[in-house]
This record gives sequence, structure tokens and C-alpha cells, in this order.
Amino acid sequence: MIDITEIRCPHCKGTVTLNKQRNVAVCEYCGKTVAVDGLPKPPAPTDYYPFVVNSEGVLTGYLGAGGQVKIPEGVKIIWQGAFANRSNIGLLQFPKTLEIIGQGAFASCTGLTRVFIPGNVKIIGTQAFEGCLNLTSIVLCEGVEQINDRTFKGCAISSILIPKSVKLLNSYAFLGCKNLVHIELMGSVMLSHNDIVADSAYKRWQGAQWVKQGGLCALCKGAVTAGSYVCSRCGRPLIV
Repeated sequence: MIDITEIRCPHCKGTVTLNKQRNVAVCEYCGKTVAVDGLPKPPAPTDYYPFVVNSEGVLTGYLGAGGQVKIPEGVKIIWQGAFANRSNIGLLQFPKTLEIIGQGAFASCTGLTRVFIPGNVKIIGTQAFEGCLNLTSIVLCEGVEQINDRTFKGCAISSILIPKSVKLLNSYAFLGCKNLVHIELMGSVMLSHNDIVADSAYKRWQGAQWVKQGGLCALCKGAVTAGSYVCSRCGRPLIV
């Protein structure tokens, strides 16, 4: 019997074990097959290295060097904290298969300056981009449906467009975005909290879509009924 107990995966340094059913050596951590003398040569790589992705299309970790990160097709969910605190990530490219960006997935990725989120992404999780202090540009494409609690907390954006497809904008989504002075709502958004931009420049600025309850629409001066999110004159969605 071949002794592979001392062999380490050349990709991630994880422990290599023998898969008796396949008669190949397999890394316990990243799942890659490893060439070992006396065993059949592993098949051509079809995995996601340097991304750690399970059979359900859930990306749970990243072993790469950063820079421009292109997340591979086939990934459906980016798991909680998968890229958190990776300050060496400068640019992200999301696949067409991605549906959910999980909680804190890119939290404190301070190297990020811009993010383009395609419409196939339906849910952006709690604190997904919290603490991305140099993130100045966020593009949300039509198709995104849910933005969760503190998703963009502390980012450096000055403006944001919320597409018509967004149905839920959760509490404190833009908490602490001190440069934020303009929010454009393209559709009727259900707000889980009336202080979406607490501690932001936008709250103090009182921009075009922000009025006080019972006040006037800043766009057309139409009356806004207390508790309503729509101007009675122009029908524009409002946060009150």
C-alpha cells in the first residue's frame, strides 16, 4: 500500500488522503486531486481553484493572491465571510450564475474601489460590503431584489441608484456612508426601516427623494401623506 500520510497538497498545503473508490489522492481541504507516484494520474483539473467551491455551487473560501478576482461560472452563492478582510482584492467580476452574496462576504475589503453587481444577483446579504472604506462606485443592475441590513455600511460612495427590481431595502443599508449625497429610487421599494442612511451626508442634505412625514415632495412640491412612500402629485417613490 502506498504511504501518502506525509504528502501535502501543492495548492493549499492541506492534508492529502487516499480516496479508495477512485484510487487517487485527494486534498481534504480544497478537494483537488493530487498526483502521487504509483497512483493513476489525476484527471484534468475541472475544479475552481483558487476558489473553494462545494458541489452545490457555494463558494466558501479564496486561496488566491488578490488583485483582479474573477469568480468562476457555476458559483451560485458566495458564503458568509468568504473574502472578508482581503485588502489585496482590487477588482471583482461576478459570474452569470451567481444569485446570492452572503453575509459579510466582502467585508473590510479595503482595496475595492468599485463594484458592479449584475442583475442575476438577487440578494445582497447583511454587511456584505461593510467596511469597504475606499469603495466609491457601486452599480446595482436591474434584477437585484433585496439589499439587507448594513450591506454598504461605511462605504465611500457619494451616490447610488436603486433599480426598479429592488423590493426590499433593509434597515441601515447605508449606515455611516458619510459621502453619500444622492439616492435615486427607480421603483416602489419596501423599506424595513425609515433610517436607511443613518449617519450619512445624505440624511443631513435632504436630497430630492427625502422629505419629512406630512411634508412636500422635494421634486415637485406635491403633498406627501404621512406614512406614505409615494408623492400624491408625481407618484415618485419617496422615503419619509
